[in-house]
Amino acid sequence: VLRGYTIKDSANWAHAIQNSANIRCEKVTVLGGHDGFDVRTCDNVRVENCDFICGDDAIAGFDNVNVTIRGCLLDTACSALRFGGTDVLAGVAFQRRLEEAAYALGGGGYAAPAQTVGDFLAHRPSIGPGRVTPTYRPAVRWCDLHDCLPPFVCAALEEALPLLEKKLHGFAAPDAVLTAVETRSSSPVRIVRDNTYQTALRGLYPCGEGAGYAGGILSAAADGMRCAEQIIKEITQHG
Repeated sequence: VLRGYTIKDSANWAHAIQNSANIRCEKVTVLGGHDGFDVRTCDNVRVENCDFICGDDAIAGFDNVNVTIRGCLLDTACSALRFGGTDVLAGVAFQRRLEEAAYALGGGGYAAPAQTVGDFLAHRPSIGPGRVTPTYRPAVRWCDLHDCLPPFVCAALEEALPLLEKKLHGFAAPDAVLTAVETRSSSPVRIVRDNTYQTALRGLYPCGEGAGYAGGILSAAADGMRCAEQIIKEITQHG
């Protein structure tokens, strides 16, 4: 925990923290110098109620996970916030951390953490279902999803659910069930195929999300149907 002090005219970065976890910076003032607060490859960083009045980036970092910034004054000649990543597999590492956290919160045995929307928005653990019964197999474990999802994900969901409710009534019903986590999404790469839906290796028909040709269940099903039609056409023409 870093709390309650002032750094003035530092020769370089006022704070440079690397390869650390559970960092908390509160009520700290930086005047002049270069970067106010620089973190790299760190997990769970919170910067709250700080004043960074500096000549370079106020708060910067690379390859971090779970960074929360609240109530800060950022006055700089450069970037107030500068974040990025250098590891091309950082997304895979982030995915793995989410899955590990969900597995642990589920108690092992591949039970999935679950919570009702009402309890999630109220920040209280769920102890069981309401009118909606989960369909996930083998089982769910009722809990508080804030214990496995990063703060920025929880904040986005808490903002989005009430907005979606205004457009799709029932989407954020108190008894609706949230199940964590869905991390296997559309492929970021695409297996190249020609107008017959085949690759250069003839007879191979890549399709759906895993091959990079769909973005959801319906589009994946439609792409699969198109591939099936091409296979039927190929068999019909050439036997």
